[in-house]
Amino acid sequence: MFRISVVVLVALIASILAAEQGENTDDQSLYIRKCCKKMALNPDSEAIYDECLETFKTSSDIYKCVATKKGITTPDGKLDVTKVNKYIEDEFRSEGPGLITAIKKACVEGDLSKFGPPDLNEVVKFFNCASYEKVMTCPDEAEDGSCDGGRFLMKRIE
Repeated sequence: MFRISVVVLVALIASILAAEQGENTDDQSLYIRKCCKKMALNPDSEAIYDECLETFKTSSDIYKCVATKKGITTPDGKLDVTKVNKYIEDEFRSEGPGLITAIKKACVEGDLSKFGPPDLNEVVKFFNCASYEKVMTCPDEAEDGSCDGGRFLMKRIE
């Protein structure tokens, strides 16, 4: 049931934002960039994200590209837990220890199977999880029509 809620919300946000942007892009990151007023990608990550977005159009390929450029994967494409933990600390430092702890607990120590189908790459599931945690902790959501109340449709995944 929880996965269905997340999938429905992600699909809703994706359709709204894709229509506004005129392209198929990563919906959770766009939501964070557009709708969460006090959270943003750090400038280095935003440049990497934009570079990957120019090359790839699916969330899966975008996330794999970002993970590779951020150096958080092993040579065989799996997550390197030590590097992932450092990435989380560096990437989300400005949002404070609460978000860092939530992401580590849910996305490193937790069960990533909740964040995608069984055949989805673990890197993508990690970014889905991190994006989900970031959306759920957004302190000040924008109030325009495509953003208003979107995160409140989501239920906490346990």
